[in-house]
Amino acid sequence: MPPYSDFPHRPTTPDNSNPSKGPESQLQSLQSTPSNRGSASVAEHLASARVDDVRSAIFADIEKHDTCTVDSLLKGMLSLLPKEEIPHGSTDLLNKCLEAVLPICNGHSKLRSNLEAYRRGSDEPARYGPFVRAFNHALEALRAIDVPPLQRLNKTAEDEILFHRNDPMLIQAKHNGHGSDRKPDVILVSLKAARKASSKDDQGSWGDYAFETAAEAPKNNFEWKVSFSAVEFKKKSKKLPPLLKKYSVGSAKTILPHPNPRRETEDLATWHEGTQSSRDGMPKSSKNGEPSQSDRRTSQSAYRSSHPSSSSKRKSDHEEESSSKKRKTEAELSRSLRRSPMVQSALYAAERMSHGIWISHAINLVVVDHEAFVWWYDNKGAIQSYGIDFINDLPHFLVLLLCFERFTPEDWGVVSRFHFSPQEAGDHCQLTFPSGPEIDITLDNKIHGHYGIKGRATQVLGATSVSVDPRNEKKSLEGQELVVKVYWPEATRAGEAEIITKAVEIAGGSDDVKGHLPDLIFSHDFGQYSTNVIRKAFGIETEGHRVLRIILFRRLYPITDLTEDKFWNAFWDCFRCHHRLWLGGVQHNDISVKNLMYDKLNGDCGVLNDYDLAHLHGRLRPSGFERTGTMPFMALDLLTDGAMKGQIERLYRHDCESFAWVLLWICCRYDDGKEISNAPLSELNTHNYKQCFEKKLVVLNHESFFNLDLRLNLIIDFRDFQHPKNRQNLQPKKYLKTATMH
Repeated sequence: MPPYSDFPHRPTTPDNSNPSKGPESQLQSLQSTPSNRGSASVAEHLASARVDDVRSAIFADIEKHDTCTVDSLLKGMLSLLPKEEIPHGSTDLLNKCLEAVLPICNGHSKLRSNLEAYRRGSDEPARYGPFVRAFNHALEALRAIDVPPLQRLNKTAEDEILFHRNDPMLIQAKHNGHGSDRKPDVILVSLKAARKASSKDDQGSWGDYAFETAAEAPKNNFEWKVSFSAVEFKKKSKKLPPLLKKYSVGSAKTILPHPNPRRETEDLATWHEGTQSSRDGMPKSSKNGEPSQSDRRTSQSAYRSSHPSSSSKRKSDHEEESSSKKRKTEAELSRSLRRSPMVQSALYAAERMSHGIWISHAINLVVVDHEAFVWWYDNKGAIQSYGIDFINDLPHFLVLLLCFERFTPEDWGVVSRFHFSPQEAGDHCQLTFPSGPEIDITLDNKIHGHYGIKGRATQVLGATSVSVDPRNEKKSLEGQELVVKVYWPEATRAGEAEIITKAVEIAGGSDDVKGHLPDLIFSHDFGQYSTNVIRKAFGIETEGHRVLRIILFRRLYPITDLTEDKFWNAFWDCFRCHHRLWLGGVQHNDISVKNLMYDKLNGDCGVLNDYDLAHLHGRLRPSGFERTGTMPFMALDLLTDGAMKGQIERLYRHDCESFAWVLLWICCRYDDGKEISNAPLSELNTHNYKQCFEKKLVVLNHESFFNLDLRLNLIIDFRDFQHPKNRQNLQPKKYLKTATMH
């Protein structure tokens, strides 16, 4: 295939010293500006985005969240703790715990003196040390608490937890080759982790660390794998209320969920919902939610009229004013998100949940002055508790710490099915399927990653096994290249194994499908990790839930590795397979670059992969709403308000359009099987569907990206492909004359 630079219309990164205007300027911005990526639709790219872009995407995940009262929170957490016998009533157990902690609240002088020091803290950092000392004293005292039927604390010394200041040290991580630096104020770790972060050579006791060393910043950086919880502080009031002279069980007060992410970032409303874009030419929806043809023309005309050609000598006053307002809005957004402790806390949760395949959820604290809000994050979404006032309502906060102290690693989100200690360094872990093979997972061989706190959270890693193939006991899996896929699908969706089985039935020996489906070896859902379990415990009614699903496949490779005829053959293999499956009632619904693969062991033939979001025709759609598709490749019709509300029927042409966007993406971003630096089209990778719609209009209206000949060739081929007599007459090499390919 000719080198990328041989083509006359290759989009290049603009020279910032002489920025152009109009459509050309928009095009250059599309190529060079860092992407505004989202957490569910484009999660594999999120970690490489600018910090402000990551914050806005994470905000979108937590803006709509569930809430629960303090009593519901504590009852739910107490229900997780191991017990000697089944309690007769959780309310009685909560009251017992509140009564049991009262002597500590009223009689522990060091706890109270450090809370006084916390009250007097002149600024936010001055509160970290007193908080750590106060509640480490509480944790120490809580070990002796005996509240039947709760089992007594049974942990080794090095596994006992303590609060530890982290600020100003960074916790660093890698996601898909990109680094991230976060700085939680305080974290909850084990004694073993505290020892490792200290410069001390001795193996000091818990008390040696908890009251002095832990109140200062660590000498060495912590890692996310050792952090059970992160605490983010926000100082709003200079003067805090005095401690009560005597606490009682009835001293609790109701603090509604506060602060609210929307109120904290009021200026985000317009930006996040895309209303700014809407005013600048977004098409209106027709009655059925789809943009009409006239609306699309109006949108394109509005785009052209509002962006004069590059020969224009200066922008209009209106454009200058709009541009100024946009810059101001984005700057205000950035400041608001940086100030928001909820967004910071959610970022820490994203780090923990994205760190390893063995994490099911994260639990953090947001402390605003003397009020602590518990945030629970999982792939269904976020839950915020009502506030606990640890000055006026210390007993309830100590019951929370009682739960934390007795939590097992699994309560903190460590999936026990993976035989791996998060406290230990290592490159491998083992996973045993119920009634299935045992596999060895190579943790440093992550093929597909995830960054975020909501959605399927798909992660794919290299794996090996010496077990018998569960499909044929006479064969072994030893020596085969395997992958394990770990993700959290909606429980009401048809499972990937079921859909692939259906696809094989549809094939009936058809060459269009045979050999072009992934080779699924084993699949299992772990219902005990359903996101509905904790919501029931907290008394939260929810529609839909997610479960942990783990699947073992034979390894495939990305189609982008291929060049020339091998690429085209594999691409059309995937297209033919998709067409035949759709006719048979299997709607893929997620055509993307990541889902077009090839099989090295089968002549480099194309394989249509990933049926997470596939739908069997005639089945009811899942009740829990999930946007179907990967944003940069979704059809324009699906990037509308109506589609996001589930009002647009999925059609065959929508997936065909996705194939076209995939082809364009590869044409513009890959050279000889390698992704180029500063690649164009990055801004299609956004969590905001309205912004994605606008950026796609820019692409469609600029010939250096998508000229008329290429558009006509794609439309004709994708249309005529539905007729078998035309399938052998396709001439993919003609695209080399009109597309910037590899």
